[in-house]
Amino acid sequence: MGRLRDLLQQIVDDINKCLNDPSWSSKELAHGKSFVIHEEWIPVSPTLVKKYRAAGWIVKLNVEVEPGQRQYILNIKHPETSI
Repeated sequence: MGRLRDLLQQIVDDINKCLNDPSWSSKELAHGKSFVIHEEWIPVSPTLVKKYRAAGWIVKLNVEVEPGQRQYILNIKHPETSI
C-alpha cells in the first residue's frame, strides 16, 4: 500500500506542476490539459479523479482505443475558464 501511496503523491506532484504553470494556451484554457495515464498509474487513477474533482477541477478519464492498444487520458479543466 505504501508503494501506491508514494506513486500517487509523485503523480499528483507532477500534475500539479503542469496545472500551476501560468502559461496555459487558449486551447488548454478552453479544453483542459491532458495527461497520458501510464499503465502503472491505472490502479490510482480513480483516486486521482476524486482528488482533483474534490479540489474543484473538472476531470474526465478517457480511453482511446486503437487496434491492439488502449490508452488512458486524464483531462483536467479549470472550472473558471473551461467551456
